[in-house]
Amino acid sequence: MKKNLLSIFILGTILNMSLTYKNSLEKFHTQTGVNITSFIDTEFTNNHKLAIDKLIEMNFSSIIINPIYLQENNQSEKIEKTSKFSQDLMKKTIQYAKSQGLIVKLKPMINSKIKESRTKLYPKNEKKWIKNYNEIIQNMTQIAMIYDVEEITIASELDSIYKTKPELFELTIKQIKKQGYKGKISIATVISGENSIERIKKLNSLDIDKIGIDFYVSMKNEKLEQENKYFEYLYYLNKILDATNKEINISEIGYRSVKNGNKRPWFNYNLQGPIDEKIQKESYKNFLKAIQKTNPNKITGIDIWVTDTEDYSKDILKKENKTGYSPFNKQAENVLKQYNQQKRIWTKTKPQRF
Repeated sequence: MKKNLLSIFILGTILNMSLTYKNSLEKFHTQTGVNITSFIDTEFTNNHKLAIDKLIEMNFSSIIINPIYLQENNQSEKIEKTSKFSQDLMKKTIQYAKSQGLIVKLKPMINSKIKESRTKLYPKNEKKWIKNYNEIIQNMTQIAMIYDVEEITIASELDSIYKTKPELFELTIKQIKKQGYKGKISIATVISGENSIERIKKLNSLDIDKIGIDFYVSMKNEKLEQENKYFEYLYYLNKILDATNKEINISEIGYRSVKNGNKRPWFNYNLQGPIDEKIQKESYKNFLKAIQKTNPNKITGIDIWVTDTEDYSKDILKKENKTGYSPFNKQAENVLKQYNQQKRIWTKTKPQRF
C-alpha cells in the first residue's frame, strides 16, 4: 500500500512538474536576435567571428542581415544592384552563424542618397522601380536557398508604398515562392504610435507568413512610475496583436544611450546630449517585461538594432559610440544577457535555438 501511495505521489509530482514546465515553455519561447549591418566592402575576419561568438555566449538565437541598397532619391526608379555588405561577407557570416546554431534571416533595405527616411520612399514610376527591386530580392532569395536561410523580410519600412499600394509587392512574394524558397516571408513596418497601427491591417491582405514590427514607440510617460513603465509598451504591443491574425516579429527595437533616448526613438537618431546608459537599460528592461505579458504564440521574435558604425563587428565588440544604439559593453547588455539566459526556455539541446 505504501509503495502504491509513493508511486502515486511520484507520478503526481512528475505530472505537476511537466505541466509547470509546459506553461513556462509557452510563456517564454520568443527568439531574440540582433540586426547586423556593414557599410564597408570587407572580408569576413576574425573580428566578425568573435562578434558572432559573443552573441552566442549571450544566448541570442538569431541574426538579421541587413544589406542596404541605394537609389538617388525617394522618387527614383533605379536602385544600385550591389550593397556595401558584400556578398562574400554575407555568405561567410551566414555560414559561420549557422554552423554555431544561430537562425539567420535576410532583410534587404533601400536607402536614398539624399538620406531621407525610407518610410517616405515613393517612386514616380512604380512598374520600373518594382522590377529593379525584384531583381535584388531574386538575388537575396538565391542566397537564402543556397545557405538555408530561415526567413526573408521584404519591403522593409517602405511604409508610404504599402500604405496606399500594398498589392505592389504581390509579385515580389509570388517570385520568391516560384523560385522554390520554403522559408518564412515577412514585411516590416515602423510602429511609432497609434497612427501607425492602420498599416498592419493593410498588410493582412498579403500572402506573407509574418509581419515585422520596427518598434520605436516612445516610453517617456511622466504619468507612469518607473516600475510601471512597461505598461506603455504593453499597450502598443496589444494594439499590434489586435490588428492582425498573422505572426508578429519585432524585427527592430533600439534605444540610444543618450539623455531622452526613450522619447520618440524613431526620430532621435541625431539627438545630441549627455551619455545616459541607464535610459537605454531601463528601456530594454521594461520592454522585456511587457513582452512576457503578451500572447507568446503570436510574437515569435525580438531583434534588436545595434548599428552605430560602418561594420557590425565594431558595433558588437567595441564601445565606439557611447551614446549610440548598441547596448553591448553598456549597462543594457546585462539586461539582455539575463533575459536570454534566465527568462527564455528551450526544447533543443545545445546550441539551444528555435
